[in-house]
Amino acid sequence: MIGIVIGGLISYLLLDYQDQSYEIKNYYGTDKTVTEWDWVTISYTGTIIIIVSILCSVIWTIIEKKKLRD
Repeated sequence: MIGIVIGGLISYLLLDYQDQSYEIKNYYGTDKTVTEWDWVTISYTGTIIIIVSILCSVIWTIIEKKKLRD
């Protein structure tokens, strides 16, 4: 859970999200705005969240092993 929070925060602060919308002029007599999902940002965010989650898990395991030794 902490990986999702930290990874999401890192993604929000560091990734430059670009609005994926464009306008079609004179589409059957009217203007039309088309919006799309930014799949690159979504995949980068997912990758960052997975890496941070794995990192938190590894760090937590190391800390627990050190506590058990002492």
